[in-house]
Amino acid sequence: MPPLSLRQDSHFSISKPLRISSASGFTLIELLVVIAIIAVLIALLLPAVQQAREAARRSQCKNNLKQLGLAMHNYHDTHQIFPPGTINAGCECDKVAPGGPILNHTGYQMMLPFLDQAALYNAFNFNVASTDSRHQPANCNADVPTTGNQFSVLKGQIPVFRCPTDPDSDKGTNVGAYAHSLGSYRVSYGMASTLSDYDMTSPYSQLSVKGVFAMNGAARMRDITDGTSNTIALAESPFKKNENGLGPYWAAYNLFQFLDLDAAPFNTGVTTTGVGRNIAGSHHVGGMQILLSDGSVRFLSENASQTDVIRPLSTISKGEVIGEF
Repeated sequence: MPPLSLRQDSHFSISKPLRISSASGFTLIELLVVIAIIAVLIALLLPAVQQAREAARRSQCKNNLKQLGLAMHNYHDTHQIFPPGTINAGCECDKVAPGGPILNHTGYQMMLPFLDQAALYNAFNFNVASTDSRHQPANCNADVPTTGNQFSVLKGQIPVFRCPTDPDSDKGTNVGAYAHSLGSYRVSYGMASTLSDYDMTSPYSQLSVKGVFAMNGAARMRDITDGTSNTIALAESPFKKNENGLGPYWAAYNLFQFLDLDAAPFNTGVTTTGVGRNIAGSHHVGGMQILLSDGSVRFLSENASQTDVIRPLSTISKGEVIGEF
């Protein structure tokens, strides 16, 4: 009898024994190690990312100042004078606007056509007040505006007036005597001076210490005998002040439009209570950006000498020797 053979089509088959495989995975310790490594990498990378973002914001802030410098120079080329800091401001109105009317226009408004904002400029009626800003003293001889304000023409903040590093609100404040500012926007770049608003009570030509801007007046290029590269035109000022409602605002004059660089060291109280009246400063680490009268932008260290650098930089014709900055 022939031996049995298994054919390929046979119903019989020899099965292999089953193998039980165990699934591989991470242990709890391995998972914790991976998480720890990721956390360390994030801790290392986050400051670099934040620094890169701040560098971009600071670059944008610098570009804003350059645009404002170009607008100032174009205004000067057109009118043979820089724009006035304010026009018939409510502060000390019995002296700066005797007989009235109070208008509360600003030099920022005057620069709008040179900032690609001619339509907005034309929307303002410069024959009437930009706002019913409070007036000092209350019995001044100037006509007091009674028609509210012109904030209805504003559709939003103009980016060139805002430093992107500043985290605080740039909107006007509805607080007491400053309620007239509601609807306006603050500007990050104040007009540099060595005088406060209350000290600018004479015509610009009669001021003993002159900056580039003042009430109802401004310098001509030829007036800056200290050199345009040695004279600050604009400097940063944080939105947050230690009194609600303080400016500077760009769409209408409010109290404390000018930065008195002779008053106190800048950056005082920036991140806590807010800077005081007329005080410059920024949220950039270590200093603030300034626009010089020649149109260049410099970063001014907060360690710069008040006597040897900051004060001489804020005047146009005192002949001081300026230290390194």
